[in-house]
Amino acid sequence: MRMKHWAAALLSTLILSSCAVGRLPDTTETQTSTAESTSATTTPPPATTTTTSTSATTTASTEGNLRQIPLETPVFSEPNYDGFSTGIVGEDGVYTITETAVDDEGNLWGWLKSGIGWVDLTALDAQAAADIPVAVFYAEDALWSRAQHVYQGEPSEYAVRIMFRAREDLSGVVFSLLEQTEAGYATGQILYTAEKIAEGEFLAAEIVFFGDMTAYGFSLADKEGRERTFAVTVSGRNGMLLLSEY
Repeated sequence: MRMKHWAAALLSTLILSSCAVGRLPDTTETQTSTAESTSATTTPPPATTTTTSTSATTTASTEGNLRQIPLETPVFSEPNYDGFSTGIVGEDGVYTITETAVDDEGNLWGWLKSGIGWVDLTALDAQAAADIPVAVFYAEDALWSRAQHVYQGEPSEYAVRIMFRAREDLSGVVFSLLEQTEAGYATGQILYTAEKIAEGEFLAAEIVFFGDMTAYGFSLADKEGRERTFAVTVSGRNGMLLLSEY
């Protein structure tokens, strides 16, 4: 009889232990942005304090700091530009910043509550104040399929996919190779043209950067009718795409 009582008690203990192990805390955050709400919340990596130019010098907890962030914003593994990029935010939305860090170059970085990485808040503020009618970024598969305009060059194992996003209505768009001259950039081979690209639309391009000196051009007329030209190059520091007006 005692054996039966002992076995029943043991079975009851095992069942209770199994239930306790199976209960995990709910880490899914409620967020305006779909991209952030579907990611698991993780703790940001500590920002180191050293004398090198790549370190974060100060950190602060900022739970509840909400920021409007566009989908093309790059995300980094470290709060500085010498860390590697983990991709882009991926969706427009309001994101929660839970921690900030200032690097030795004076840039303020924010850790996203979703756990996908750090974003440069200083660059976001500058972007909002700047008069730049187009953004450029490396294309992810989910976004490539959303492009209204597509250019695909000759197949190559070295090809990369990039995307342009119109921040306002654009007209007379020309995507081209650029040539280096003594006077600066000059338009070379024209690759793609579009009479209009509406605000929010994408131009996707599969291209090859033939070394650090390769540059592509993106010319347009902005909503004010001004003719503007931009060069797209690759950063020798971290491989990120750079957009500069010339």
